[in-house]
Amino acid sequence: MELSGVDDLVDTKRIGAVLPSVNTVIEPLYWRHLPPGVALHATRLFLPARLTTEDVARLNDGVEAAGHNLASCHVDVVAYMCTASGFAADPAAERAAMNALGTTAGAPVVTVVEALREATRALCMTRPLLLSPYTAELERAEIEMLGGWGLDVVAHNSFRISDAFRLAAPSPADIVELARRTWVPQADGILITCANLRSQEVVDELEHEYGVPVVTSTQAPLWSALRKLGWQGALPGWGRLFTC
Repeated sequence: MELSGVDDLVDTKRIGAVLPSVNTVIEPLYWRHLPPGVALHATRLFLPARLTTEDVARLNDGVEAAGHNLASCHVDVVAYMCTASGFAADPAAERAAMNALGTTAGAPVVTVVEALREATRALCMTRPLLLSPYTAELERAEIEMLGGWGLDVVAHNSFRISDAFRLAAPSPADIVELARRTWVPQADGILITCANLRSQEVVDELEHEYGVPVVTSTQAPLWSALRKLGWQGALPGWGRLFTC
């Protein structure tokens, strides 16, 4: 008996996503928009409801197990889908954790933070307006990280959410309103962080309204992961970044 679908199984490119357990945004978003021949397979790391730098940094304790899980479905690239761990954890510890994740998964790792950095460079963004759902503590740490990249955050605002599950609560209309209240003409781009925020749904609207590129924590890691797979196309509604 000849099995059907074998060629599809062999030819499919697989993105393995490591998600904080509270994330409800990435899986439905990516599955709706992935190009043909690319699939998403996710595993989760537990994140308590309380959103603190310590709790976010502890996510890295589980990355080796996550890597083993993803290795079993033969992923081609891993997307580590937590923005805050990139500035909450000690940088050396974060690098070691991502190296361990890549080793156990047997695939290159894309982090949200590195994807954001690559995206801002690709779009020549140096004076971003920063929006996030984070607490003041996390927002300060994020601005410090961006400054270390040479970015001058000309304005910033946040929803000040301290319940990790509720990071996904702001609607696209809420995000647009936050951008409008924060906008300053000195900005040469808009950076919207947190991979559990529905930021992807406002990229086109904000790029059209303000005439500057928009980079988000939902968009940049997918762009980076697809480029590592050799896919160079554009995704409708995903902004200028996908033309780079």
